[in-house]
Amino acid sequence: NFDTGITHTEVKLLSTADPTVSFTCLPVSSSATQIVCTLLGAKSGNYNIQVTTSNGYSNKIPISIKTEMQSVSPSEGSVAGGTVLTITGGVFSTDAQQTLVYIGPENDYILCDVLTSTTDQVTCLTRPMPESFTEGADQEVLVATKIVEEAKCKNPGTCVFRYSAAATPTVTSLGGITSLEPGQSFAITGTGFTSDTTVSIN
Repeated sequence: NFDTGITHTEVKLLSTADPTVSFTCLPVSSSATQIVCTLLGAKSGNYNIQVTTSNGYSNKIPISIKTEMQSVSPSEGSVAGGTVLTITGGVFSTDAQQTLVYIGPENDYILCDVLTSTTDQVTCLTRPMPESFTEGADQEVLVATKIVEEAKCKNPGTCVFRYSAAATPTVTSLGGITSLEPGQSFAITGTGFTSDTTVSIN
């Protein structure tokens, strides 16, 4: 029987490949017949789950952990940044603060600022294209999730993003306005605008 509280309850994932490697599943609740825990992080691989209670160790139950990306959408966006990427796959962290998204090669990547993270989807906001990137060239996308695990693409070449001049919104005119007063409206003309466009004055 399990403990009816989490004070003396511990859940570990023990690596079958290396007995010195283990990861923690943090107990959220515990009854005599059920424990609910949150996995803090584990690299892809095969493990045995073992529970420790005030009565001692449990038997071991095998489990596999696999984290990978399936798609990145859209595949291109503005060179000025501001494109929201949706990355699907799993198993990601449900904590956005435990998730990082990289665009570009390992030795010359740029971060994509994470907005949301669920077990099967991550969204992030792209930063401006760095000078070291080539406009129009595919850049690999990588998710680092649950601090220790990297989610690589299930089908290499499909989880990419490219900065595109053609996809970059361009302002061509402010309707002849050179100064503004509070509450004044004016028209902005250009190309590449969408129905959810916002305007910032810096």
